[in-house]
Amino acid sequence: MRDFNFDIRNGILRKYGGFFPDVVIPEHVTGIGSNAFLNCRHLESVQFPKGLTAIGDSAFFGCRNLERVLLPEGLEVIGQEAFGQCTNLKEVHLPDSLLELKNNAFNYCTELRKIVIPKNIKKIRKLTFYYCSGLEELILPEGLLAIEEQALYRCSSLKEIRLPDSIDYVNEAAVDYQNQHEFIYKNIRFSNLEQTGLSRTRRYINPYYCIDIIKNHEFDREICSSEKMRILIQMHQQNPALIPLNRWLRGKNFAELMRGLIYSNAVSTVKDSLQAGIVPKEHIDYLIRYAIENEKPEIQVMLVNYKREKFGFESIADKAKGMRL
Repeated sequence: MRDFNFDIRNGILRKYGGFFPDVVIPEHVTGIGSNAFLNCRHLESVQFPKGLTAIGDSAFFGCRNLERVLLPEGLEVIGQEAFGQCTNLKEVHLPDSLLELKNNAFNYCTELRKIVIPKNIKKIRKLTFYYCSGLEELILPEGLLAIEEQALYRCSSLKEIRLPDSIDYVNEAAVDYQNQHEFIYKNIRFSNLEQTGLSRTRRYINPYYCIDIIKNHEFDREICSSEKMRILIQMHQQNPALIPLNRWLRGKNFAELMRGLIYSNAVSTVKDSLQAGIVPKEHIDYLIRYAIENEKPEIQVMLVNYKREKFGFESIADKAKGMRL
């Protein structure tokens, strides 16, 4: 293929003017400019040059017959909507050299089945894989820090997500799970919906949203729900350094949480809290009284036993009270 099909200036391919289904981009090209292949409906395959370092915004937007994209090592940036609405795109290889994947990069790629995120990507940005309804497998690297708003929204075929230990932030609306039946989140498998309470809520519960509320002491009765607390307890037990509930849950914040659990008679969640050792000494007597006042004998017994085993009885009166139970 001759170069007259390409408008190339200073190594940047600014516009493709051909009508061939199979395109070989010249080797001296180092960047593909914005809109270079915009709405090239006839395009089916592209061979990229080895020296390519950047793909601009909307470079391949609307190339609806493009099926396969194998990007070379050395590529560092993929622009906004670079491959947006490539509705027949089935295979994408992202090189380890990639540093930035911008907003909407692969939105509406409805035939895309699998994506492996390269090791140098720190964020999956807003709407990156929006409406990739055929996406079944997403592999995230250790080192990933954040998944932004609607990055994986409407990925209705995505059945599980494994988050790396490095993750710091997941936007509450990053993923739409309205049609999901099972997922893996932070290596906690919630395939048994009855055990986690998710079948009762019928909505996706983002543990990181719960964590933010607890850390910022913005506590309300909704977040006191049993199923949310059980998720956080499991995360705490897996990684106490990452999820230090015993440090976050102090004072009025913790008391309000436990009151909600006791009042709703969430026996299993209270038991999990005690087994995780997150109930502080300064609250134990108050919680015992609260359980007595609200006639929750099973929780009352658990609290008294927890006090005896963890802190010991401080007085004869305490001991007598425990023996009466």
